[in-house]
Amino acid sequence: MSGEVTTTAYALLLDFERRAVGHRAEAPEAQTGPAMWRGLCYGVSGVEAVSSIGEIAEILVPPALTYVPGARPWLLGIANLRGTLLTVVDLGQFLFGRPTVREDRNRVLVVRQRGAAATGLLVDSVLGQRGFEEGAAIEAEGVVDNDMLPYVPFAFSDAAGEQFWPVLSLPTLLRAQTFLDAAA
Repeated sequence: MSGEVTTTAYALLLDFERRAVGHRAEAPEAQTGPAMWRGLCYGVSGVEAVSSIGEIAEILVPPALTYVPGARPWLLGIANLRGTLLTVVDLGQFLFGRPTVREDRNRVLVVRQRGAAATGLLVDSVLGQRGFEEGAAIEAEGVVDNDMLPYVPFAFSDAAGEQFWPVLSLPTLLRAQTFLDAAA
């Protein structure tokens, strides 16, 4: 009797294998939706901004800082980030002249550029990732604070046109002469 059960179970397994090998999964249909621009949204001095996800290397809880004598007030100091120096800048104070209120939700966006040391930008909070339709980009002038305008090539708006997301170009910001002149 047990020989029949074994043969039957074996035959059943062979049948499963034959059907599995014979079954071919169809390739998923190509999705043809609008091209999406991906960004990281964050708050800076009460403004909700976004930067390309590719421009931000990592997000940190604000690290311990060493004061830099003779620096502008927006240059908060230098941090040790796993054995490398990280210059930390108060983005709100740099852009708007208002120091960031220190809270638990503050974060530092780490930006790395080829041939330059990493820079950390202190922001009010990180709001998360967001995708925008590439075709929905709008002119930044008129919807963006003038202090941000030199660093904002374009903006996005919600479907109702009630909220605007200025796209802060971090490479443009880090190359700006006013940013590089950190000595007081």
